[in-house]
Amino acid sequence: MDMNDTETVALIGGGHSFGKSHGACPLGPGKKPSEDPEHPWQGKCGGDGKGSNTFTSGFEGSWTETPLEFTNYYFKNLLEFKWEPLIGPGGHNQWGITGL
Repeated sequence: MDMNDTETVALIGGGHSFGKSHGACPLGPGKKPSEDPEHPWQGKCGGDGKGSNTFTSGFEGSWTETPLEFTNYYFKNLLEFKWEPLIGPGGHNQWGITGL
């Protein structure tokens, strides 16, 4: 996605701070940044991301104790807990904290 390491960490940490995963538009990702720098990866399913233009991945959090606050708890939790594969509420294989 044309991002450096710092931007990638911020995107992953920020996204996981809020405990929900978006899904990919089944019609495709849209134009890449070099083709449309002001609206990259907007998706071919509608640009506003609302209503019928919204897709979820089926992966559910929470990955943090404070899902309405931007923190680094996601990264702390990755290191402090033991994780195991499980079937999540959206029916997909995902990781969960061991023993919960």
